[in-house]
Amino acid sequence: MFFYRGKRKDRHVKNEPAMSILSFRSRAIALLVCGGIAAAALWVPAVISSHSELGEWRILGAMFVIGLLVTAIIGLPLLYVIDRWLRFRGNYVVGGALYGLIFWILMDAPIFPKDWHRLSESWFWLNFAPRRAATSVVFGALVGMVYSVVIWLLVRRASETSI
Repeated sequence: MFFYRGKRKDRHVKNEPAMSILSFRSRAIALLVCGGIAAAALWVPAVISSHSELGEWRILGAMFVIGLLVTAIIGLPLLYVIDRWLRFRGNYVVGGALYGLIFWILMDAPIFPKDWHRLSESWFWLNFAPRRAATSVVFGALVGMVYSVVIWLLVRRASETSI
């Protein structure tokens, strides 16, 4: 299989990190697919409630591609950092939360100098920012959980086929 890297010496090692079994390429492909599916999943209720015209179903494909591109820009470097330095069971969930926070900072936070006056206003920190940042962080953590399950399934499949 394309995602298996070498022979395993001991099949019964518990809590072995995914990076020792799966290549970075397979983890990156899984991350891109999870990001695309998550972006498309946000639009499923709107498409279903619109009573299914063909043009509205095309938006799911467009959102999949947009999610894939955003995940390539933010998620792949973050995946490298997480695989390199975080070594605990929920590392991809924490990575997903960081992804959501970075996404919120890039898309919604006042990062340009002409918007910095908003940083000193109390309504921004009390009303605007907490809900939107928390929504992004929670959604990122949920995508991190889905990614953790996908990686667990890939590791399980690779260990079953490796003998």
